[in-house]
Amino acid sequence: MKRFLVFFLSFLSFLLANSQNLVLNPSFEFLTDCPDDQYEIDLAEPWTSFSNTPDLFNACDETGIASVPNSEIYGYQAPLTGNGQAGFIALGFSNTHEIIGAPLNSPLTIGEDYYVSFYVNRGFGGGFHSNCDCAINNIGLKFTNTAYSVSESMPIENEADILFEEVITDTVGWTHISGWYTADQEYTHIAIGNFFDPENSIIENYNGYDFYKTYYFVDEVCISKNQNDCILPLNNTTSFQAVNFEPIISPNPSPKSIRISYFDAIKNIEIVRLDGKVILKKTYGQLGLKEVEIDISSLDSGLYQLKLESVSGLMRISKFIKTN
Repeated sequence: MKRFLVFFLSFLSFLLANSQNLVLNPSFEFLTDCPDDQYEIDLAEPWTSFSNTPDLFNACDETGIASVPNSEIYGYQAPLTGNGQAGFIALGFSNTHEIIGAPLNSPLTIGEDYYVSFYVNRGFGGGFHSNCDCAINNIGLKFTNTAYSVSESMPIENEADILFEEVITDTVGWTHISGWYTADQEYTHIAIGNFFDPENSIIENYNGYDFYKTYYFVDEVCISKNQNDCILPLNNTTSFQAVNFEPIISPNPSPKSIRISYFDAIKNIEIVRLDGKVILKKTYGQLGLKEVEIDISSLDSGLYQLKLESVSGLMRISKFIKTN
């Protein structure tokens, strides 16, 4: 704990002296302690909960619960940059909103224009979110002069200062939310989440589960008078190698059998002819398998589609060739 705290305070002093970004700890990298459970956004000071129980994820976690890139809470997602990211329920079935918030390095100046930028990714998978494949619109950012908390939650008023009005469905790439804002008050804090009730939101539920939860990761938050301060470095990479989101089929071509491997456990596989007819189905249960072998010796020679569904709900279509 002490090691984390000393390192954080040193870095905080550096940010205050050198950064034009008004957001401190903008990518949730610097911690007072390592997260090892849900609801620990407070460990990425000065970030905290403005409503309910948002989460923190970091590579330092050794439990697997709040780790990256693979978390037992909300599935697989490498951070956009570095080793950390936050996460929140944008809207849940009981009108639950999780909102993260933080004080700014300095208040906004009335009449000045500020560029706002942050990135989100739709979470799906993991033991706490495997029941609902859901997405929502109206993810946004609000300025405020109040430091809200779990006991005094930020009100839902169907408005945001920076707003992404489309439904964010992407579970692989990061969606950039940005825009310019002219300050009408000397705001001291920001909040990120969904600030709309169900009647003013578009909720897409892809597997029809009754108790929906729309979950999103967030990374790289920036507010500055200069847009260039918020541009990510060229050739930006995370601390993890990119995941191959396509199944590996080998050998391909093959006369007798093929092996299919995938980073996420395989739940279902279909082999489909080019005319659209399904000629083979395989199911591997709720836990699935990361590698399977399929006998294709009885198939006619030619080109086939392989449709894969993982236990986390990812869908992929690949091709293979059957030879004589």
